[in-house]
Amino acid sequence: MDYLVCDDPEMVRHMVSYFYGYTYSCGNTNTSDDSTASSPQAEILTHAKMFALAIKYQVDGLREYAAKCFRYAVHVAWDSNEFLKVLDLVLTSTPEEVRELRDVVFDTIYEHFIDLKRKDGIREAFRNHPDLSFHLLERKWDKWSYETQRVTMEEQCPVCHQYTDESQFAPGLPKMCRKCDSGDWSGW
Repeated sequence: MDYLVCDDPEMVRHMVSYFYGYTYSCGNTNTSDDSTASSPQAEILTHAKMFALAIKYQVDGLREYAAKCFRYAVHVAWDSNEFLKVLDLVLTSTPEEVRELRDVVFDTIYEHFIDLKRKDGIREAFRNHPDLSFHLLERKWDKWSYETQRVTMEEQCPVCHQYTDESQFAPGLPKMCRKCDSGDWSGW
């Protein structure tokens, strides 16, 4: 599969900047004029493109840095229109086994689904990327599985009927309820 790669001159300048200073700037952040400074909403796309370049040219440090910056920008600006714009780029610019940005996008959609489903572009994103639904269902399953496992790891005291996490008991010693100090060896 030929992945969309962001080789525009601005991104190449950012990559060269990273080679010299282990960082790159989004927008004109060096001036005192805040109107030219870049916002996290605008930076989301730049970080996704830098990540794609890092994958293409196998620059591990840039890959980690762009992923960290992307994670922060999405955390701050998940409710922006730019988040929906970058969704397509994240899902088409790298192979499916490259999970860093994909997991951030999937987790963000899962966490904020109620708010995001009201946005105009979300339905189009689900139509264009059917695997998006699968990954959200997978996260729902993982959460349900964790909660079910947590409930089954608790035990109820036969006297006071309080639940106690099994991990609170020392292995090999009789189980004593911390609430009522009773211990029914056969019941537990």
